[in-house]
Amino acid sequence: PFERLGELVCISLLLLAFGFASWPRTSGWNLFFLNLGLALIFYITTAVRWYGNFTANPSLSYNHSFEAAIWAGWSALICIAGLGMTLSAPRGEGLSGAAFTVMALGQLLQMVAPVAVPHIPLWVRWADLVAYPLFGASVYARLLGKLGPRPLAIPRGESPQEAEAIRHFFETTHRGSISLDAPAVLENAALGIARALKVEQCFILLLDEENPNQVYLAALCKQGALVRKTLRFPLDQNPVLREAFRLKHQVVVKDPRSLERWQNILQTFGCPSPRFLVLHPLLSREEVIGLLGICNSASGAPLANWQVQLLKLLVGDVSTSLERAKLYRSLEKKAENLAWQLHNREKEIAKYKALFEEEKARQQEDMEIARDRIAQLEEQVRTLQEERKLLEKEAHKTRKEAEEFKAKVVAQSTELQGLRDQLQSLLERGSPQASDELLEALPVGLIMCDKRGNITWGNKAVERILGWPTREFVGQPLSSFSEDPEWVKALEEAFGGDKKEVTASLEIGGRFIKAELIRLDEKLLVVLIDLTEEVQAQRDKDQFLASLAADVRNPMTAIMGYTDLLLSESVGLIGDMQRRFLLRIKSNIERLSKLLTDLVSVAAVDSGRLRLKLTLVEMGELVEEALLTVRAQIESSGMKLEMDIQEDLPPVEMDFDRMKHVLTTLLTNAIECSPRGSTIRLEVKAEPPEEEAKYVRITVTDAGGGVAPEDLSRVFTRFYRADQSLIRGLGERGVGLALVKTLVELHGGRIWAESRMGEGTSFIILLPICQARLPRGISQEAEDVE
Repeated sequence: PFERLGELVCISLLLLAFGFASWPRTSGWNLFFLNLGLALIFYITTAVRWYGNFTANPSLSYNHSFEAAIWAGWSALICIAGLGMTLSAPRGEGLSGAAFTVMALGQLLQMVAPVAVPHIPLWVRWADLVAYPLFGASVYARLLGKLGPRPLAIPRGESPQEAEAIRHFFETTHRGSISLDAPAVLENAALGIARALKVEQCFILLLDEENPNQVYLAALCKQGALVRKTLRFPLDQNPVLREAFRLKHQVVVKDPRSLERWQNILQTFGCPSPRFLVLHPLLSREEVIGLLGICNSASGAPLANWQVQLLKLLVGDVSTSLERAKLYRSLEKKAENLAWQLHNREKEIAKYKALFEEEKARQQEDMEIARDRIAQLEEQVRTLQEERKLLEKEAHKTRKEAEEFKAKVVAQSTELQGLRDQLQSLLERGSPQASDELLEALPVGLIMCDKRGNITWGNKAVERILGWPTREFVGQPLSSFSEDPEWVKALEEAFGGDKKEVTASLEIGGRFIKAELIRLDEKLLVVLIDLTEEVQAQRDKDQFLASLAADVRNPMTAIMGYTDLLLSESVGLIGDMQRRFLLRIKSNIERLSKLLTDLVSVAAVDSGRLRLKLTLVEMGELVEEALLTVRAQIESSGMKLEMDIQEDLPPVEMDFDRMKHVLTTLLTNAIECSPRGSTIRLEVKAEPPEEEAKYVRITVTDAGGGVAPEDLSRVFTRFYRADQSLIRGLGERGVGLALVKTLVELHGGRIWAESRMGEGTSFIILLPICQARLPRGISQEAEDVE
């Protein structure tokens, strides 16, 4: 029922719109509301009854009910009424009449022969599909009729003259309107207006777009012909022009005094004695862009009113044509710019495409080179690792030989002490013959001097050690042996000091001699021990170790340089996996370099050649340099580093390179013994914290799980590693931590380890801020032992 009601209402509205187009609208609305009210009453009355019957018997079809027949007949009557009204209209309404006819047929067929489909009015819907497009076509036809061309109303009065003027204007300006060239538009407009208004002169002035303070002559028509001149007028020098460009309405100048102000400008146009002047602004978006003027000489007739009014109408067309020409010129420039930009972009794209292809080929080539280079580096790393093992064995062997040499020296010292005791005993017993035999048979050289330091006697061993006959040095002063300051100082202490025994080292004739000066009452006994073989053997070992270190450093430096070059991507891009491999290579090379430095430094310590160069060092600078050394190891292991550095720490007196080595070793140990992704910690603080700082406390804490108590006391022992392999409490192997302990103690400091099983180990350094005195045997002079 509701669909039928909606169909009836729609047909009523169509009747009101199309049928009452030529009938009174008031009566149409009255009939519409009356029809709507009746339809609502019928709908409410029948719908309730129908829905009740349908609920009781769902098989009922609304198409075969008498209510549906009434709705269809009612709608058909309205359509027939609409058809009659459209046919009686004064203008043809064929399309709307056809639409009403189709709808009426659909309603009648629905009433007489409904389709078997329940409830759905198929005839009505098909008719609507045809009728509604016809109504739309009718509306479109009406709109075209309203918007179509209308005849031009020519004003009456002097209609022949006006018509002729308009004809001249449109004939001339038509040539300009079809052109999009601004000069052509303006020249045709000036010519058309001059001919249409029958004036002697017509000129057009335009503002210069680049210089708004200047105007130029765009078009000039004189005596019915175009005159081309190039004239420019600065506004600041022509007040009358400046005032005219400020006005936005037409101005007619007839007063002689006012015409005199225009005299100079009009003379340049060829109108020396104007009788009148009419000026009209050319507007673009409510702004004055130009000025159109017409004038007659003294012999010409003034303009009639219809000519002045016509000029107002014609100027609007000129402004529109000028605006269109300017717009076209702007669009043309934009099109040219876009075409130029497109051309440049295409060239750039082609260029970048070529560069991309070239770069792609180069990257592929670099990748191949990088893969080959990485394979070579890995092979060199394996070779260096083997050399490192050999170096460790050699260092271990050297250490054993050094210990044997030390034991031999101790044994010789013990033997010398026994011989000394025997000599003292013989001298006390006073057996000259036995004493001489024993002294001559001793393997060490003995020299006896008087209180003035002159040599009085020497045994045969002295001749063998010094290479001089006894007769050549007997009677000579003992100071003539050497001018070495150490020897001169030893003599001074032996003769004038409180010590009864003084030891010194000499180098005479290429032989290394250890001399012990023993004061016996008023005499001085000098014991000479030849250490040439031992010193030469130690030097040979040191030279071999230095040569081996240099041989290892050269390829190691090349590997480090190439690795940094690959990591910087200077020779091509690398992937994440390749970067991880390169970082691992760099980390191993840094470890190998550190181990080599440790071995050379240990050899220097064992031989007594280690020297410190003390300077004032900022702790922040020391930490920064150490972190740069271990950065690759931290990145490759994926660890985090937490730092707590006190800001107001004073400078510390230390050897920068040695303490950097100490800190780097402790950080490396923390990295090696901590699991991947864990956190290590570095703290640098003053000690004591609240009083005047006397020491610096450096703490490096790892996350390696701790070191067992029985292993903790031996972490600074050379070539020691904790036995518990499951507890990664100690990452440093070899001599690293032992060398750290030696270097810290040489600085007058202390180092110890504190461990918490299951957590980690902390290495703590306590270093004096000022070196009050150097440890015995250590010089402040710098010496590169590497």
